[in-house]
Amino acid sequence: MKTVYSIFFLLYIITPFLPAFESIDQVGFQWFYLSGINLLFFIFLFLFSKSSFELKLNKSLFSFLIFILISSLSFFSVLNSSEYLIELSRLFTLLFSLLIFVRIFTYLNFSIDDFRKGVLFFLLAECIYFFSYLFYAYYYLDILYLQGVSSNVNIQAFSIIFKIPIVLFYSQSANKSYLKTLSFISLFLSSIILFLISSRASFLSLFIILLTFLFYNTKTIVSNFIYFFKFLTPAFIVSYFIITPFFNVTSKLSTLSVVNESTLSRIEFYKEALYSIAKNPILGVGLGNWKIFSIDAHKELIKGYIIPYHAHNDFLQVATESGLFGVASYILFFIFLFFILYKAKNIDNSILVKTSFILTILVYLIDANLNFPIARPIIQLQLFLFVGFVFVSFPFKSLFSFKLSRTVIFLFILLGTLSSFASYKLYSSFTLQGYLKSDFNDQKFDTPIDIIESIDDDFPNILYSGMSIKSIKANYYTNDSVINRFLDLAIKDNPFIKYPQALKSIKFIERNDHDSALYYAKDAFYGVPNNELHINTYLRALININDSIAIDSLYPQIKKMQSSNMWKSFLLSQIELNRSNTDSLKFIFDEAINLYPKDDSFKLLKLRLTKGDSILTTALNMSNFADNLYEQGKYLESANKYLEASKLVSEDPSYLENAGHSFYLANYNKKAMSLFDSVINHFDSRSGKAHYLKGLMTFELYQNKLEACNLFEIAIKKGNQDAIKAKNLICR
Repeated sequence: MKTVYSIFFLLYIITPFLPAFESIDQVGFQWFYLSGINLLFFIFLFLFSKSSFELKLNKSLFSFLIFILISSLSFFSVLNSSEYLIELSRLFTLLFSLLIFVRIFTYLNFSIDDFRKGVLFFLLAECIYFFSYLFYAYYYLDILYLQGVSSNVNIQAFSIIFKIPIVLFYSQSANKSYLKTLSFISLFLSSIILFLISSRASFLSLFIILLTFLFYNTKTIVSNFIYFFKFLTPAFIVSYFIITPFFNVTSKLSTLSVVNESTLSRIEFYKEALYSIAKNPILGVGLGNWKIFSIDAHKELIKGYIIPYHAHNDFLQVATESGLFGVASYILFFIFLFFILYKAKNIDNSILVKTSFILTILVYLIDANLNFPIARPIIQLQLFLFVGFVFVSFPFKSLFSFKLSRTVIFLFILLGTLSSFASYKLYSSFTLQGYLKSDFNDQKFDTPIDIIESIDDDFPNILYSGMSIKSIKANYYTNDSVINRFLDLAIKDNPFIKYPQALKSIKFIERNDHDSALYYAKDAFYGVPNNELHINTYLRALININDSIAIDSLYPQIKKMQSSNMWKSFLLSQIELNRSNTDSLKFIFDEAINLYPKDDSFKLLKLRLTKGDSILTTALNMSNFADNLYEQGKYLESANKYLEASKLVSEDPSYLENAGHSFYLANYNKKAMSLFDSVINHFDSRSGKAHYLKGLMTFELYQNKLEACNLFEIAIKKGNQDAIKAKNLICR
């Protein structure tokens, strides 16, 4: 029996090292794996365990049970029940894992020294894995991989820092020299990883850990300082002066300012979360539904379809989803855990053990206030392993005890089955969502329809990005009734992302249903305004009804987005409306040209405004005719035709450049030189052709090599490839 318990314990602790198994996010498989191991353990207990499982219910565990109960009641306020059930299944996975860890630690009779030793070996294995995969990925995959066992560098940093308090304090009391050595090596390697990742939350935690380690015993301040100086200083040197240059890793020290864009965004997240709590203080918005409501709350911050999936503060997010009573019970879970440790007596190396364990809780709370560890199974696994051991090894006054009889375990099997099924459905969806993601990014939607139809769009019904699966699926069909059904259902799944509304507007534009097109386009734009698809769709709907006033009102939004695509769409709308060529409109076009001086399309748009499309078309036809004459060797006729085109569109220097080239080949050198000088002195030609051809003439006619080479240099800077060849031949 002891062997079986040891095997189950091993199955749990290898979770962080398992691959994603084709899931687009590692968490998909990890939640499924944990729920499956829980289910297998309860089945094992039900079939083979003869004794009942006695559980002592303390205040901390009771608070967590109340938290799950209150969170489950938030069902009455949910918008998306699928996300609610997924998150509820995860809470049951955590609860069952905690109960199982209590059972395993009790049965295997782990001592505090055994646990600390286990944490040491776990940290060392994680560090070895990090560096092994870092070098493997660099040499064989040609990528720089700093995520280690996780799918995110911040998660990896926290996974490291979470174990450091126990290992650091254990290094002072370990009874074997090899354990002291391994502790030092682990701390050294961990510090290198933290410096490489440069996570602000981990640095804050590390500072508090080291400060506590320095002063927890006033008699050992000097020796403690020397100890952490020994591993921290070399780690800093190795990471920034050896590993960083070797892997060409960009230093992240510049991101450690107190106030930056990320910090400001989080402040906005916190403000909106508090506002949501004030609006829904009792039941919240529903478990798992903050990712949906946050879109509407942060619509001014969202760009494209990248949504604020988390509030970056677990306690605020719990409060928004489960209400004030839910977050109160969740906070009490940690408070009572703290008191269990603080009041514990008759513990060997009491100060070292209690201080390190309390610091571990504090480290978790720091991360929970700055990130979202509650959503990451590898972090929750480590937390509940820690909590399970505390419940077993530290004495506490229990509220009451009860036995987990076969009937209760059978109930756990039923709930575990449902939890595992929900996790499997999510994992299965994650393995297929890559098709939707790839097609959406490429805007091709060419994945075979049988694969698309195999993706369940009801559970789960939204992607990792917050978009409804049904709205993406709508792109694969041509039947209007099928498309409309998908989009209408998609709006119910997530009414705030506004992608289905934009698609509906596009469909109505194709049918010339201007009123419906405008209704949905306006809804999409005002729902998520910093989205290029939404603005383009809204502009098209407004152009169709000639609403120039509404189009002009979008000008401030276009400027704020700082997107060349949006500038082009806005300027095109002015042209399509045949707006009069006013000074104010010229100013807007010039503003775009100044913002994007290297993009010649803005100059062409201004030409369309000032000259009109008909004149531009005539000039282009003349230029094409001149091209044909040039190909036939009729250089003089070609030059004159280019000049005719230039008279129609005098703002475009390319016609003069082509005319000068033709005159040059026709041996009208003086005329050619005059045209090249005109382009160079009066136009900002980006082709460099005038400089290149004048350089050739300068060398051939006047043998002025120095000036010719200077002209070639200018042409090369403008991107002229012919000038490179001329320079190599002439300027040696």
